[in-house]
Amino acid sequence: MLEHEAFWRTPFATISGPLDLPTDFEQPEDKRFNNNYACMHISPEVTLQLREWAPQLHTTLFTLLLELINPFLPNG
Repeated sequence: MLEHEAFWRTPFATISGPLDLPTDFEQPEDKRFNNNYACMHISPEVTLQLREWAPQLHTTLFTLLLELINPFLPNG
């Protein structure tokens, strides 16, 4: 185990500190996470239809639902 640790420590020994990578947008000074949420109920009939569509589209139910609500999400 110690030789594995030594192997990984050797290449990173010369790193001087955190990388200064640019971000996509300016970060706010005051970081507040005052988010809202919405509750949505899906009828059993629609749920059944979605469960049938997901395999036909070669995806998961989660991914299908995410893609359906994506236009309503901020920055979506």
